[in-house]
Amino acid sequence: MGEPTDLIPAIDITDTGKFLSPILFDPHKYNGQSFTCATAFYTPLQLVEGWTRVTGKKVTYEQISDVNQGKSNLTEEMRKVLKESRGLISKYSYFGPTGKKDLDWTLAQMTDAPTSWEEFVRANEPWFPTA
Repeated sequence: MGEPTDLIPAIDITDTGKFLSPILFDPHKYNGQSFTCATAFYTPLQLVEGWTRVTGKKVTYEQISDVNQGKSNLTEEMRKVLKESRGLISKYSYFGPTGKKDLDWTLAQMTDAPTSWEEFVRANEPWFPTA
């Protein structure tokens, strides 16, 4: 539903402690602050390209313009909500207009780097059964 250039935040859920660590070690410094918890913003194209590089399996991105196309498992209400929400990430960004700046600030507070998309894919193989 998104555009190939939309920025989508990604996070390895096992990195949660990396985001909490600075807050726990210095709660007074971060009192009232908001952390934007993501490894990075990726476009759908970057996600499939990274997957292809790591796994060696060609993955492609196909944008679906019609919310009813390929969504036979969705209820009518789910289709309606999906249609109404179309374009919101392009317009507002996932974390709002300051999301990229807020993520940069959050990452600068951390002592341990979060897991990149390609590291995540590599660590969670095999994704595809071997033939």
